[in-house]
This record gives sequence, C-alpha cells and structure tokens, in this order.
Amino acid sequence: MPLLLRCSPAASPPLLPRRRSGSLLSAAPPGRRPLLPAAAGRVVLGCGLVTLDYLATVDAYPRPDDKIRSGELQVSGGGNAGNALTGAARLGLNTRLISKVANDEIGGTVLSELKEAGIDISHVIKNSYVYNHIRVPSNDT
Repeated sequence: MPLLLRCSPAASPPLLPRRRSGSLLSAAPPGRRPLLPAAAGRVVLGCGLVTLDYLATVDAYPRPDDKIRSGELQVSGGGNAGNALTGAARLGLNTRLISKVANDEIGGTVLSELKEAGIDISHVIKNSYVYNHIRVPSNDT
C-alpha cells in the first residue's frame, strides 16, 4: 500500500480537501493534472514489485492441455507497486518508486513506462543479479 510522505516542513494541510472558491483543485505543474490541496507537498511512495504483463486476446478460455492461438498480444507494465503508482500519477499526485529491476531490456522497458507515467524512478536499483518478473494473467487471476 503506498504511503503519503511529507516533502516540506510547512504546516500539514487538511487530510480531506475543502472546497475553496468553487474548486477542489490547485495549480499543477505543466503536463500534470492539478493536485488536491491535501496532496500538495506530499509524495506517494511505492515500495515493491514492478513487472511486465503479457495480455493475449483469445476466442475462448482454453481447457487444460489445449493449444490455442491468440489474436492479439499486448505488453504493458504491471506489478502491485507499478500499478498503484501509475494510477496515483494519473490522478496528478507526486509519485516515487523504491524497487529493484534487472539491468536488461525488460528492466529498461519497465522503467521507461514508469517514467513516462510521471513516476520518479531515481530510487530504483538496476542489478545484473535480479530476474525480472513476467506475468501472464488468466481469467482466474
């Protein structure tokens, strides 16, 4: 579960946003959605797993030991921390990730997607001895 950390010594804003001048939103940096006043000066910190998900489109769910063809394959970032922080970044919150990925093409892909989503990845460690997690979800998961 992501944590909210204070980034400045300023007085703590209220936990719930209050309506001010007919709007709940404050000014946001260029290219980012506006922040709620309660989120100003705070960071959503995620610690945990980031992965690649391979999502295949099939005509029907396969029975055990069936071999079927997929119509389309989509590769996208995933993992508990990655998904939660991407959602928070899309809401306009300041996000930061602490994690470890392999120093290879898959790790680079994961990090570039997170960075593109607006997540601070400066605390992610790239390591040659780490294996990337690749998840192939099914309807059961």
